[in-house]
Amino acid sequence: MRYGAAVLDSIYDDLAQRDALAEIRRKVSQPLKPRREIALREVHYTYPGAAAEALSGIDLSIPVGSSMGLVGSTGAGKTTLVDALLGLLRPDAGYRSRGGPASR
Repeated sequence: MRYGAAVLDSIYDDLAQRDALAEIRRKVSQPLKPRREIALREVHYTYPGAAAEALSGIDLSIPVGSSMGLVGSTGAGKTTLVDALLGLLRPDAGYRSRGGPASR
């Protein structure tokens, strides 16, 4: 047990915090329920201090019930694109739609 004390301490901390984590889970808002699609229209995004855009003029539509994959080299913008789709990043230009009328 002496050799595993760090692991046991970590597990104990996780268990001690589970009530707080359960409270966070209860506060989660309604899940995203797109009507027809999730779409990006003419989305541009530049990270603060960056010389070039990470996303430039992206148009993308994902119909409800479908799936997609993203493939590209390191630094191609895959994670930035997903963050924009999820609403974690606010585009510099363009908009994200949840399948109803365009929301800017």
